[in-house]
Amino acid sequence: MDLKDKKAIVLRGEIDSGKSATLNNLINKLLPVSRCIAKSHYRKATKDQWVVLEYNSKNIAIITVGDSVKDIKNAFEEMHRESSENIDLYICTCRSRDKTREYMESLFNPYDLIWVFKWTVFREADVEEAIIKLFQDKANEIQAQAILEMIDIV
Repeated sequence: MDLKDKKAIVLRGEIDSGKSATLNNLINKLLPVSRCIAKSHYRKATKDQWVVLEYNSKNIAIITVGDSVKDIKNAFEEMHRESSENIDLYICTCRSRDKTREYMESLFNPYDLIWVFKWTVFREADVEEAIIKLFQDKANEIQAQAILEMIDIV
């Protein structure tokens, strides 16, 4: 799979930082205003999926898998088997400091990679967990909107 001539926005963050949740938010924002070309089954246990959409005359692939190289490879391969469309822009996730980041760097030309760091909300010992989850959910939603606005610029 040669993606060296493709552009990619990669959401980069620690494990369980909300990368998949953010891209699932993005998918939910795009589905009503785009044409769905191909879509995987949503994996409830991992909250992961991939989708290929036509949005503003661009074919966009969104892949929420990002915690292991094996899972990322499988998602890319499955997506390319299911959809013969030419992809203009990939939006995917990876970990901050491991093989998944290196794998993304091997797939795409470094000049065509846009790294976006995941916004996270941290918890102090005396702060109620429910409040932190609420703040993190809002951060995921806002970051998904920011990535949506980036699509038109790329």
